Amino acid sequence: MIELSLNEIETTVTKAAIGCGIDIGRAAAIGTAARWLCARGIDGISEAAALLAGCGQAPGSDPVGIGAIDVAVATDRPVVVPHTDSPQLL
Repeated sequence: MIELSLNEIETTVTKAAIGCGIDIGRAAAIGTAARWLCARGIDGISEAAALLAGCGQAPGSDPVGIGAIDVAVATDRPVVVPHTDSPQLL
């Protein structure tokens, strides 16, 4: 069994997301979320792989709902996300 460091997980997931056409900022957020999940004993790699299995989404799409988090932080108000491809990563 290969054991990956949290840094390797984050970097690899980020690169995979970029390879799927997700912009660099959102790809980095997906990598960070996968790392965060793994650090807490949740399989963030499988969550990211399931999300990225649907590669080929339209450029500028928001597969996780990260844009909603940006709005919530900027306005300091709760935001409803009606649909997300990966609730765990969000």
